[in-house]
Amino acid sequence: FTTGNWNTAQTVTVTGVDDDVDQSSDRSATISHTATSTDTGYSGIDIDDVTATVVDNDTASITITQSGGSTSVSEAAAGRTDTYTVKLDSQPVHGVTIEVASDDTGAAMVSPATLTFTTGNWNTAQTVTVTGVDDDVDQSSDRSATISHTATSTDTGYSGIDIDDVTATVVDNDTASITITQSGGSTSVSEAAAGRTDTYTVKLDSQPAHGVTIEVASDDTGAVMVSPATLTFTTANWNTAQTVTVTGVDDSVDQSNNRSVTISHTPTSIDPKYSNISISNVTATVVDNDDTAPPSIPAVQFGAAAYSGGEASGSRTVNVSLSAIPAFTAATTISYTVTGTATAGEDFAPLTGTVSMAGGAGSVPITILDDQIDDDGETIVLTLTAASDYTVGPQESAIITITDDDGVTPPPPALPVVSITGGGGVTEGKEASFTVIATPPPQQGPPSASM
Repeated sequence: FTTGNWNTAQTVTVTGVDDDVDQSSDRSATISHTATSTDTGYSGIDIDDVTATVVDNDTASITITQSGGSTSVSEAAAGRTDTYTVKLDSQPVHGVTIEVASDDTGAAMVSPATLTFTTGNWNTAQTVTVTGVDDDVDQSSDRSATISHTATSTDTGYSGIDIDDVTATVVDNDTASITITQSGGSTSVSEAAAGRTDTYTVKLDSQPAHGVTIEVASDDTGAVMVSPATLTFTTANWNTAQTVTVTGVDDSVDQSNNRSVTISHTPTSIDPKYSNISISNVTATVVDNDDTAPPSIPAVQFGAAAYSGGEASGSRTVNVSLSAIPAFTAATTISYTVTGTATAGEDFAPLTGTVSMAGGAGSVPITILDDQIDDDGETIVLTLTAASDYTVGPQESAIITITDDDGVTPPPPALPVVSITGGGGVTEGKEASFTVIATPPPQQGPPSASM
């Protein structure tokens, strides 16, 4: 002020200073005035203070910003993580620590577990990563995990301050189901020993809350048997495949074509997701090894009903022919019996009663013996005997007639009859006599008699 403007009012502008601290309440600033002059009346004169009220515009709070406006993670690899940020809304007087925690670490994990804000970095957003936990349980629906935040500080404005929770949705990727894997993609067994068995495996696709038993059953045990009849899965072995062995049953019936057998699977569990769950059947093809008609076996018969042979030289061997329809594919022993009026060893060489036959033709050779007896017309009768590897045809017997080469032989002379006459009593030491008579008398030489 001067002697010229002393009475002109001058304006003092008071400006509030914008800090970042929550002052809890409005502040007051005292504005003082000190006069200096050579005029002793004004020098050091008392001037009233002005009290300025400073209205605070800061609030201690924490802002959470979720990416995309929400937090969602999956159990699957794709989409397993999501993020959100945390920052202070005002500068703290002292450092602030925030503990981050998931209320279900079996569903969602968080990182880092601790956020630290200082008076220098308080307004720099820090990122929290949420990761879905991949379990093996069918959760029926998506789960929610609550992520809480707890602040600790010697700044009373931030110590224990209320911070919003984050709700993370955890998308499930498990489904209660059962997988059957057939070896080679199908199941086929044979009634024959080769290829009689086949296998397939069974396993659960998600971890059950309780044990699961599966009854395995064939709808035709006369065609297919299964083993084991029961599969037991626990919460520990649920994802270990168990093997079912399918065995074809060898019957003796021609089934006309291959059969199909349905193998069913019935689950039992107190886990509602697996109790009575639908399980695919397995269709087993059973390859038949039986034919309607047994294989044709040869029918053997003689080539003719009658043969003849003689004692004369040149006609003593008779080949009795045999035929087989169809022909034998390998040498086969044919059996026959020998009867008739001729005597083996006298009229013909003894026969063995068997002959080996291969293909469709054969013969029984008979050798006629030349005796000295007039026995014309004697016969040898051969009769075939059936066996498991051949049958007997209509011409089952053959008669061989022997022609004699001897003339009529006169009967032998009658033998004399010897008798004794005379005799009687005899004394010891004396002789006795008697007469021996032969009737008729012998034809040659003197007779002799033994007594």
